[in-house]
Amino acid sequence: MISGHGNIETAVECIKKGAFDFIEKPIDLNRLLITVRNALEKKDLVVETKNLKKKTAKKYEMIGQSPALESVRQMIERVAPTEARVLITGENGTGKELVARLIHEKSNRANAPFVEVNCAAIPSELIESELFGHEKGAFTGALNQKKGKFEEAEYLSIESLKIWKNQLGPDDPNIATSLNNLAGIYVSRGKYKEAESLYERSLEIKQKVFGENHVEIATSYNNLADLYRLEKKYNEAESLYNKAIGIFEKTKNNKNPDIGSSFNNLAEILKIKGQYDEALKLYKKAFEIWKTSYGPDHPDIATAINNIAGIYYLEGNYAEAEKLYKEVLKIDEKIYGQNHHYNAMTFNNIALVKEGMGQYEDAEKYFKEAIEISQNTLGKTHPSLVIYLNNVAGLYRAKERYKEAEFYFKRGLLVLEKAFGTSSPDVAMALLNLAEMYDSIGRVEEAKRFSESAKSIYKKAFKNS
Repeated sequence: MISGHGNIETAVECIKKGAFDFIEKPIDLNRLLITVRNALEKKDLVVETKNLKKKTAKKYEMIGQSPALESVRQMIERVAPTEARVLITGENGTGKELVARLIHEKSNRANAPFVEVNCAAIPSELIESELFGHEKGAFTGALNQKKGKFEEAEYLSIESLKIWKNQLGPDDPNIATSLNNLAGIYVSRGKYKEAESLYERSLEIKQKVFGENHVEIATSYNNLADLYRLEKKYNEAESLYNKAIGIFEKTKNNKNPDIGSSFNNLAEILKIKGQYDEALKLYKKAFEIWKTSYGPDHPDIATAINNIAGIYYLEGNYAEAEKLYKEVLKIDEKIYGQNHHYNAMTFNNIALVKEGMGQYEDAEKYFKEAIEISQNTLGKTHPSLVIYLNNVAGLYRAKERYKEAEFYFKRGLLVLEKAFGTSSPDVAMALLNLAEMYDSIGRVEEAKRFSESAKSIYKKAFKNS
């Protein structure tokens, strides 16, 4: 949902009614691209998960009609809907795991992952890491952060929390860690209210254990602020990011990559509020911290430079924006190679800069480069392609090259119809783009026809709104 008259209440209502995200005008193209990509990836994952579950269910069917098997089936039906713990015994090969999977499928946790752990195969010194995970560098050989089995399923995270509480009491730092882990799962599932409650409880525990001025408190403030930012509670998020930054600086952790994230995310809020000068200062601070921590060729460095360039573009400093976007392109090519959809995004940004500078031939070239790379990497029917098609169409329309503008607007329309169907609001928006152009050049009948088609789609899509 994109609107120039949004507020928090409107955004929440849109999300409740099925919108993936709520974006306020003026549109940040980078954010829009990321939102579209994430929405499409989520849709693909949902479909893939459903298909995999169907295949898995067939694989783990209990075959046979003997009285003994019927007794087992009846027992599964009785215990699966309950919260009771179940011990399944039997000789090797008799189907204990099969029974466990069937209980899971028929339980209230069927939508959560089924996580299996063979404790007998895990050395005693690694059991804690396997169950609860570890951070990068926690011990020799821990080259990357690893999530534990408990984090892989929401229910098991709750169970681990119960275990910690029983063994350590309610105010142990490990409880705070488990609460954060569970909150992270809730955030990933869009359960923001539940996540907020858990983050706040985790913060309370850390404040009791560590006091107010400790890096752990700053991390908790960051977690809560990130959540508030997702909920569009920008003032609350801004306050917490500032608190986190203050603690990092007091505790002499001002080169910690996490403070770079605080600066960067705070800058995002200030940019939304139109405070470009302040946002630019913070983006530059994030860049310096990340460069010290990661070196020059890291994805976060590309992100920081891209954000700085975005501010320059909004302020009309096109020359500086172009220089920085080309720097982003070099970094991305080193990391991902020359044929990656991130490069398409950057070519599109450069094209917008060129258009702003009045260098229309160069803008056209970069838009088409973005289209080509996007087609090569994501395919000719991927919705992300529509952004680039519409941008080049808009350029042609501005230069009164209406036949070419029509061609690219219609290509975008076809992509959206293949991706979302002919009754999608996205298709309606594409029809309105064409209707508006036709109206401006006197093709009134076509404008009316496309406009009526768009209205019909909107009425069907939002008939209950």
